[in-house]
Amino acid sequence: MVISSVASLASAATFFSDLASFQAATTTTVESFENAYAVQPSFTFTGFTISETNGTTNQIGAGTPPFSSTGVVSGTGNALYQDNGDSLLNFTAFSSPFTAFGLWMTASQAATVTVSGSVASTFDLTADTPQFFGVTDIGGLTSINFSASGSPSIVAVDDVYTGTISAVPLPAGGVLLLAGLGGLVALRRRKKL
Repeated sequence: MVISSVASLASAATFFSDLASFQAATTTTVESFENAYAVQPSFTFTGFTISETNGTTNQIGAGTPPFSSTGVVSGTGNALYQDNGDSLLNFTAFSSPFTAFGLWMTASQAATVTVSGSVASTFDLTADTPQFFGVTDIGGLTSINFSASGSPSIVAVDDVYTGTISAVPLPAGGVLLLAGLGGLVALRRRKKL
């Protein structure tokens, strides 16, 4: 389901709350954090870096088996951090500007998540219930940051999707062109008679 669309001269961001609609509009690869579990200041995966800033520890745990099963959507791994209320979950160092980005996010407590960076949005999380967030933007996405209100003790993500907006074929463009040319030929024949 598309949850909102914001247009400007430079870009047109569309936000998604369900994976099926997001996948129908995009061509993406997925990172599901199936590497060996480790804790460090940041992790670099194919196409992006994930880190926590503004927190008390500024550490991300990622991999399998996870420190907490909170937020595992597929496979056996996830990425998570301990939120202190000021923490930011950052997706940066995109290998090139993506036009599509999505993920599943879970928090140990209900929270409102503020999205910043290349786009601005908000969405709500129910405690221990994975919520999909996706965005497409023809202007390109170079960083996405998440801040969860209410100081949930753990915020986890799984299945991070990065890629591009799918090419949308022009509906019946070729058929319309052929019909127009056929009409011109018929008109020309009619004038000759």
